[in-house]
Amino acid sequence: MPPPPPPPKDEGYRPNTASTKRLSYSTTVSTSQKTIKYATWGRFAGTELSPQPSDDPEDPLNWPQWKKELNFASLVFFVALVSAMKTAFMSVNNVMARRYEVSYSAVMALTAVPLVLSAFSGLASLTAAKVWGKRPVYLASMVLVFIGSMWNMRTLDSYRQCMAARVFQGLGWGAFDTLVLGSIYDTFFEHERGLRIAIYNLITVAVTWGAPLFGGLASRNAGRFTLQFEIINAFFIAAVPLVVFGTAESTFDHSWSISLRTPGTAKSQFRQPLIPRGPLKITRQDVLDYLKTIPASSYKGSMEAHTLLQAPRAFAAPTTVLLCAVTFLPYGSLWVLTETVSLLFTTEPFALREDSISSLMGGPFMIMTVVVSLVAYYDPFQAQFNKPKHFAALVAGTALFMSGLLSFGLVTTPNLLSQASGFNYPLLAFLLALLAAGFSTLDATVSPLIFNSAQFTSSNLYTCLRNVADMSAGVSCLRTLFAGILVQTVPSAVEVSRSALARHAVALACTQVLVVAIAISAWSLCCERVRRLDGRVMGLVDLSMLRRNASFFEYDD
Repeated sequence: MPPPPPPPKDEGYRPNTASTKRLSYSTTVSTSQKTIKYATWGRFAGTELSPQPSDDPEDPLNWPQWKKELNFASLVFFVALVSAMKTAFMSVNNVMARRYEVSYSAVMALTAVPLVLSAFSGLASLTAAKVWGKRPVYLASMVLVFIGSMWNMRTLDSYRQCMAARVFQGLGWGAFDTLVLGSIYDTFFEHERGLRIAIYNLITVAVTWGAPLFGGLASRNAGRFTLQFEIINAFFIAAVPLVVFGTAESTFDHSWSISLRTPGTAKSQFRQPLIPRGPLKITRQDVLDYLKTIPASSYKGSMEAHTLLQAPRAFAAPTTVLLCAVTFLPYGSLWVLTETVSLLFTTEPFALREDSISSLMGGPFMIMTVVVSLVAYYDPFQAQFNKPKHFAALVAGTALFMSGLLSFGLVTTPNLLSQASGFNYPLLAFLLALLAAGFSTLDATVSPLIFNSAQFTSSNLYTCLRNVADMSAGVSCLRTLFAGILVQTVPSAVEVSRSALARHAVALACTQVLVVAIAISAWSLCCERVRRLDGRVMGLVDLSMLRRNASFFEYDD
């Protein structure tokens, strides 16, 4: 099949669109023969909708606004609970080791094992969603998380039961780590997505690193570390009904609907309006009709190898691997240091109580929420890849990461601690904040590069958004996997020798410099080749066609 012709110079750009960047895939369908749909309310009224919805009322892009917001709120609420579970034991690790009469490394496994399992279950969830849809995967994962969290309330005296409960949780976390971003892309237009993605990222970061601030204090006052799960489980009263009745199936096959879009001179084949108007009036029949639209499973995808391999291919794409390599050491190091503090300060005169350990999370909490808020403010939609800014962010993030990691490793060495009188604990919070700032700066480079690659290799906007969701999930899963490995190995070494933390800090910092240097070289010298290889690995691009018509896949400034 010959490639589509290049777009005319004077078409493909309209000043009143959600995005002013002309993309290659926007010209694969002639806009002169199709109805161009626009937003009809709010401050974006008159803005061209991107992506263009089909005429099918079942298309998630055509859902009423209240249904979109309900779907989003239910998912984000459950994500907040999952995020709180991940760091629940951060401030009580040493207390748990004494209670269970096990080694500190055994307690670390209670965090490391579910993190590793969530990486694999995330990949499995992403693959299953392409065959059965997202809703049944969400429901199954919710059940696993619910069982594990409820079980954790009764594990005060049994390490084995606690581990079993955490295994259930880890298996359930994966879907909410990988599918939520795709659900946002499924249901919201480009001019709506920026705010929702910012809220999703902000809540994830704030709850993950904010929950330990209160968890340690609550555990100390109650005298039992299971109290944190009792508090979390209270929110299931709202979370479970929200997921069951509020999370609708957002997976929709747009491949056929693109060709069925109504020409500008014809009437829609569907009678239901795309965007309902007028005041919202809810009747009993409306509720019954809504419940009929949310069966446990309503989507049936293909079981072909191409569909099953979409997620693994996205995980193996060069851009995904490079982005994971650039960010996983800062991400894993932040987890390692916060999980190791309880081990470092267990003996007098520098022993820390649970509430004091949890207060050290104040630095990462404030820095990461501020950075996410700033990125959302200055980048309300998805940023375009800019080499100078990208490289500056890589260098700045690496510098902050090295400063925080090396300084933390130095000030916690046994020799320095033995010579200190009145150790400055707030300094630890500041160093953790530096490390969190380094990771957040590096993480801010992920979305622009993924969009840059997806735009280059995708044949249409729907494929682009799917690839963005898959590659973003790949970065998240891969670095969660490595973070779990680091959480298990580094504290185990520190338990044997307290000076091992300084050695690991130097090794991780040097490795990060080497990885960033390789990444900058790859993106500086072989940027286009990397993008082409992404398409080849993901089965989207024929390189021989690219050599003949490279300009078709370019977007211009």
